[in-house]
Amino acid sequence: MKPLWVSSYAAGYKRTLDHLRAWQLKLPQSVKSVAVTLSSRPTRHGGTRLFVYENLPQLKFYNPEVKVNVTRAPNLREAKIALVHDDGASQIISTNGLRPDDIKKKLSENYS
Repeated sequence: MKPLWVSSYAAGYKRTLDHLRAWQLKLPQSVKSVAVTLSSRPTRHGGTRLFVYENLPQLKFYNPEVKVNVTRAPNLREAKIALVHDDGASQIISTNGLRPDDIKKKLSENYS
């Protein structure tokens, strides 16, 4: 008989993997980095904040070669995600007023 902690550990591991596999967006190889910029104040950019917490790990899971940087600053007015390509071009997606599902939809539309 297994100890109780072994089964609960396995369940937590499975739950984590299920969450990471829930959104499968593979970015093109030309994307070298993703930079997320948002306010550090808790009343601003709630959707972007939730995206960073819940969905950015999923994006990292399927794109391990892409460098991800999150910048929080207290006086920012606009939240955005910048995708930098290997030729130096960048695509900026404004995430002001968007929910995490809307941000996922925008990224999926651009890169699916």
